[in-house]
Amino acid sequence: AAYISGNILCALGVCLSAKSGLGVSAVVAPSFVLSAYLEGLVPFFTFGNVEYIVQGLETYPLCGTDLVIAGLRSPIVTCRSIALRTVSEWCKAKECTLAGLSDELYQAVEQLKAAEVSGNIKKRIEEYGF
Repeated sequence: AAYISGNILCALGVCLSAKSGLGVSAVVAPSFVLSAYLEGLVPFFTFGNVEYIVQGLETYPLCGTDLVIAGLRSPIVTCRSIALRTVSEWCKAKECTLAGLSDELYQAVEQLKAAEVSGNIKKRIEEYGF
């Protein structure tokens, strides 16, 4: 209940910040940009919620795989990082390798490895053993 309430209040805060016309903080800006990017693909998500949802999926292995893959393909470094951590947590929970977890996720991470330009993301991929 606290997690859901926190997400709702955070999303409300982001909406009010954006409506004020004064901009949004650096904390929520990646969610805002990701939401704009995914608007055509996932129209029912509002900015501020995408990152929280992918992060919340960490404890629910293989639930919301499409959202995690969207996070891996995001132009936002923070979103890719959160998606990678979620995949890593799923592997731990299922006690398996990425290849054993899901072919779809494996392919998405392989594509990310080939195209990634961020040193921090490359480091996380290596740390997670992907």
